[in-house]
Amino acid sequence: MGILCQAAPGDTADPAMRVFVVFETNPLIAADLIGTLKAAFACRVIHAESPAHIPEALDSIRTVSAAFLEMRAEDVTKSRLDQLLRTRGAKLVLTRGDPAIGDVLPPDVTLLARPFTDTMVLDALKSAPNPGGPQAAR
Repeated sequence: MGILCQAAPGDTADPAMRVFVVFETNPLIAADLIGTLKAAFACRVIHAESPAHIPEALDSIRTVSAAFLEMRAEDVTKSRLDQLLRTRGAKLVLTRGDPAIGDVLPPDVTLLARPFTDTMVLDALKSAPNPGGPQAAR
């Protein structure tokens, strides 16, 4: 299976539980991003090994707060991950360097440019769905 980890807690029936998807090929960046999310929120983080494994990982998950994807905007669209994630309410955050020339971001997609800090990660989530209200953040 292409899922590296499904960070606990796994009970997504809790309405205050946020679900985040992380596709990041650099293990240090992935660990830092996952650590930031888990420190800030009561959440479940799904760390996918490749974009192709994300649909399988989300098979039984109805709501996703945000997806952090190490991808170009056009690749997210070509893979149809944008549709899959948006149907689950996800905020799309691309975790790359500066956009390539001609790489146009849709208005609802955020670029989290490297190197990023914990504050930048949390700022990228300001418009992400918050199922449990302000109390969901620790």
